[in-house]
Amino acid sequence: MTPERRDPRGEVDEEIAWHLDRVTEELVGAGWTEEAARAEARRRFGDVDRYRRGMVRLERGVRRMRAVHGGFDAVRRHLGFAVRSLRRSPGYTLSVVLTLALGIGANATMLQILDRLFLASPNHVVDAEEVRTMYVRRAFVDNVVVGRTQTLPDIHDLAEVPGIESVAAWTSPSEETLTLDGDGVLRAELAMAEPRLMPLLGTPIRAGRMLVDADDAADAPPVALVSETFAEARLGGTDASLGRTLTYGPTAFEIVGVLPGDFTGPGLSRADVWLPLRAGAMARGNVGCYDSRGCWWVWGVVRLAEGEGVLERATAAATTVHRQARADEPTYDPGAEVILAPLQAARGPRPSDESQVAMWLGAVAFIVLLIACANVANLMLVRAARRRHELAVRAALGVGRGGLLAGLLVEAAVLAALGTGAALALAHFGGGLLQTVLIPNVYFPPTPWARLLTFALLATGLTLTLAALYPAAAASRTAPAKVLRSARSGGRSGGVRRALLVGQAALSAVLIVGAVLFLGSFRQADSLDLGWDRKEVALASLEFDGDYSVIERTEVHARALERLRASPAVVAASPTYSVPFRSSFAVDFDVPGLDSLPRLPTGGPYVNAVDADYFETMGIELERGRGLTAVRLGSVAPFEVVINRAMAEAYWPGEDPVGRCVHIGGEEEPCTTVVGIVADHRRSGLEEETTGLYYVAIGHPSLSTPPQSLMIRTTRAPDESTAALREALAGLDARVRFAHVQPLENLVSPYLQSWRLGAVMLTLFGALALAVAGVGLYGVLAYDVASRRRELGVRAALGAAMGELITMVLRDAVVLTTVGIVLGGGLAALAAPRIAPLLFQVSPYQPIAYAAMAVTLLGTAIVAGTLPAWRSARVDPSEVLREE
Repeated sequence: MTPERRDPRGEVDEEIAWHLDRVTEELVGAGWTEEAARAEARRRFGDVDRYRRGMVRLERGVRRMRAVHGGFDAVRRHLGFAVRSLRRSPGYTLSVVLTLALGIGANATMLQILDRLFLASPNHVVDAEEVRTMYVRRAFVDNVVVGRTQTLPDIHDLAEVPGIESVAAWTSPSEETLTLDGDGVLRAELAMAEPRLMPLLGTPIRAGRMLVDADDAADAPPVALVSETFAEARLGGTDASLGRTLTYGPTAFEIVGVLPGDFTGPGLSRADVWLPLRAGAMARGNVGCYDSRGCWWVWGVVRLAEGEGVLERATAAATTVHRQARADEPTYDPGAEVILAPLQAARGPRPSDESQVAMWLGAVAFIVLLIACANVANLMLVRAARRRHELAVRAALGVGRGGLLAGLLVEAAVLAALGTGAALALAHFGGGLLQTVLIPNVYFPPTPWARLLTFALLATGLTLTLAALYPAAAASRTAPAKVLRSARSGGRSGGVRRALLVGQAALSAVLIVGAVLFLGSFRQADSLDLGWDRKEVALASLEFDGDYSVIERTEVHARALERLRASPAVVAASPTYSVPFRSSFAVDFDVPGLDSLPRLPTGGPYVNAVDADYFETMGIELERGRGLTAVRLGSVAPFEVVINRAMAEAYWPGEDPVGRCVHIGGEEEPCTTVVGIVADHRRSGLEEETTGLYYVAIGHPSLSTPPQSLMIRTTRAPDESTAALREALAGLDARVRFAHVQPLENLVSPYLQSWRLGAVMLTLFGALALAVAGVGLYGVLAYDVASRRRELGVRAALGAAMGELITMVLRDAVVLTTVGIVLGGGLAALAAPRIAPLLFQVSPYQPIAYAAMAVTLLGTAIVAGTLPAWRSARVDPSEVLREE
């Protein structure tokens, strides 16, 4: 049989006919008639149709096996040739693999982050799309706020809303100090929740039992749940943890159940310990908030009933119920609106700055991928141009167009495999670091290798396929004779290579502008004058092991102050009730002669109870009058108050308030005299508008408040003084379970996170894009110099100076880069309105950003073009002419 024929049926018919003819001839030779011999031959052969079908199937199977073996053999040959070819060009191979690793790895890492923030539901939540977080949009003073933190009664109101099956309240995890079995002290992430939360979410239990409604009763025995991870790491194992006690505040909680280790509740942050909401609030001292509509301290989630349009109807009904419940409050917004948003906070009505920056960084990572793709395509074009002679020889030797295409695509597949491996390694090892820098409070499950591998293979394969198609197609159209006659000419892909270089430069320009803008924002925010010295002050908080009286807590803080002020590491120290960027509170404040106080943009005014050293400790400037009178902590303080400039201008415009009378805590309270005015300073945010703040001494008769923290100005940087401060507080009192000391800067740092993140990541991505673009520019210029060797030699022979040849090559680099700068600057300007809300006191059209971009790209172009330009100047004219 001839395997070249396509239809096996014809070959089988010929074989059968040949066999019948042979038998017929033998019978005729034995004396049979031809007709009888042919009939006998058919009888002996049997069922011709059955044998024909069987032989056709057999032939087709043989042909398939031959095709498979031939395909494997072709792949093996192409693979061996590709490996040998890449080994002969280690620079090219390394450049492509690293470019792919950086481009694909950055995107794989950002994919994990964006997936966690925007797409994936919290772990162990059944039918997560039916579970929603409660937000309330309402007017507050002169602003419209969208709040996730609610009062507990407002959340419970939703239980009667049609379309809502169940409702539960919970608190986000916070680091707290616990005592294990009444002895060992440990720090753990603690959250509180109503027992119905876990059934609402559909969360399983790993060991023990789940919380039940009876556990949230006021007289219920205190119980707790712990995570499997915490039980294994700190409590001796899952089963061993059951029955042990964790003391929080004055209350000992018995561990009755173990939750999955990766359970994060309705949020994205893991908690080590879960307490029933009421018992946890009592242990924390927030029991007064439990039934109050004036205490915003919990988050609410609901599970919707199934059905079309349920979300819209439930949202409208929840808004109506919420307004009715608040109808008797004249200061509450009558137009307040309830929003039932997805569990993913980044998809809610008030996404964090970090999530918005993360979304932009995802786009930036894609830009890096485009630059990497363009660079790989450029490298492949240069390589294909250098291999024109080789490919022409192979074509002349009989390798068809399909063979040439297959060879180049197999080479691309080898590079794809290497690039995918490197990208996965980068995503795995660098991903954790980026996740920690980007959103440190979000729990990321173990690396999803299957999804990452799928993404990396698809992205790498698509990148290399697109990058290889043009060179492969160009090579397959090569006319061997023409190429062999021209031997070393360069081909016609120079325009494509230059277009790709311009594209890389333009995209790099966008990233550089963004990096400079975020660097400027971070510098502005980090150097912002808050009105107090955040970088020279430490914060100490004493955690007590029981519920002690105001007098007892004040006495312990007084002894702590004595120790700190005696320490050589301390310049000044002061007790405080509220802490900037962490807590604030307000009480009734009345000014005689004013029926109502003028409204300030941020509400208030807010009060703090401190001592006479507070302003020195914090570095707050006293503008007029004097500070508070020094009294020993625990003594009765005089009726005097220090206010800030915003209060002075709002309540006594054009007058001097020093010496005026105010009432703190109600109109019936005695007169408190204004003794001084301090400069305005930030209370709770970098972008906060003017806030009314005033200070009284701890022990003021109208405020029975013990200190909550201690402010400490240190002789050295606070982070360097932490150990000395802890040593000064060690063994202070048996009632103090833990003394937590940290730089005050730690409270401000989260507010800088979005600008720090944008600055670091955009600088990193910009540097990466710049390096990739620089390598691409160098490769193209080096190839151009090599392909124009004859021209350069002739120019040198005709008297061209070395400087002229260098200038000619560098001019190409500068021209290409300049075009990219113009295009990139235009793209950056078009994106400016969208990025402006993420910047801080920096215009998205800031000239220095565009100037820095132009200088950086031109400098890179000159550096990348210097070596090829130097090589062009060293061409020997006589050697070139002898070669011709």
